[in-house]
Amino acid sequence: MLLGTPHAIHLRYRTRGPVGEDACHPFKILSEEQDGIDLYMMHNGTIEAMPSSKDASDTMQFASRLREKLLTWDNPLDIIRPHVLERMEKTIGDNRLVFFASGGITAIVNAKTGRFEHPEEG
Repeated sequence: MLLGTPHAIHLRYRTRGPVGEDACHPFKILSEEQDGIDLYMMHNGTIEAMPSSKDASDTMQFASRLREKLLTWDNPLDIIRPHVLERMEKTIGDNRLVFFASGGITAIVNAKTGRFEHPEEG
């Protein structure tokens, strides 16, 4: 059903934080109703810079901090600019992040370290 439609699939392997619906990806960073644009994030790996917590996974904490930061920016979609993504790579190490926003906008942090299947290309 998704052939020809860009998509990402994430299966969570719990490493930190709680198990439950709140810990499932994708995380909504911004919402059209509140912020004028939908922005979601999925993450693969462990963000060592985030402290261990029984209440929130490393990804949940990163998403929350990212939301707080983006709300101070004039244009939250600057998150997908190459220099911002490169800086994020330094924060998350060899982890991968996928961002997707309203209008089909996508960006991948550390895309070169990931494995991507392209069945429509064989």
